[in-house]
Amino acid sequence: MLRRQFDLTKLLTVVLYLRMSDDKQNPLSPEQQEKMIRSRIKRSGLNVRIVKVYRDDGLTGRMTRNRKGFLQMLNDIRTGQIRIDAILVDTKERFGRMNELDEVQARLEHENKVLILTADKNFSDPTSSTGRVMTMFENYRATVDSEIKAHR
Repeated sequence: MLRRQFDLTKLLTVVLYLRMSDDKQNPLSPEQQEKMIRSRIKRSGLNVRIVKVYRDDGLTGRMTRNRKGFLQMLNDIRTGQIRIDAILVDTKERFGRMNELDEVQARLEHENKVLILTADKNFSDPTSSTGRVMTMFENYRATVDSEIKAHR
């Protein structure tokens, strides 16, 4: 299988995904996430066209079934309602902390040619050797962090 070439100099069509874990958090958290993503886009010189912003408020990243914004985003991608190159999130934890994180990400990349790029990692190339290792680490960290928080 040919790997998709990741080129930050070309226009990327993207969506933003914002999520706040629970209503005890700062209610501006999704807005702060969006501000951070847009700021990082500007600073990095990333050439993007944002076609839609999806959002879930007060919902854990451990489950997907109640995250209407997340599910709508995945459905829109799978059905071709939106054609994008990437999903931009503030951090990997905002995308999700679910056990099937690797599977969801792999399906997006291989079936839909959609990458997940994080502002906290300066939208680094997840298709490079280093990027693939970092992706495995970040996915593991997001999942384990959730387990630690659940234990507390």
